[in-house]
Amino acid sequence: MIRVHTIDWTAAADGSVADIPIDELFLTGYGYSLHSMVTDPGSTAPTDNYDITIEDSDGVDVLGGAGANRDAANTERVMPLYGTTPHPCPINGALTVKIAGNIVNAATGKIKLYFVRMAAGY
Repeated sequence: MIRVHTIDWTAAADGSVADIPIDELFLTGYGYSLHSMVTDPGSTAPTDNYDITIEDSDGVDVLGGAGANRDAANTERVMPLYGTTPHPCPINGALTVKIAGNIVNAATGKIKLYFVRMAAGY
């Protein structure tokens, strides 16, 4: 089973983007892993090489750094990294999406997170 969570974001006048919580109820029943993330800059694009982290309740980036240096002109897909190896990351609870970098006033973007329910014994 795949669940897709879409986030549309807009930067404030100072270029900051508020943290975006993903309630653990979205992943009801647990057993989900974050398979991949797609980023799509908006019509008012953020600055090139902006960064996205997705933190778990321990403050660990479940993307393993794969959300760094997003492109301001192109749609991109990444998988979480374990070291340097792309690999789905098991999720156990709420997450917080953080967007940083030199984001410009009123920049917009879209993030799609693809969660996959892992088979028993995985």
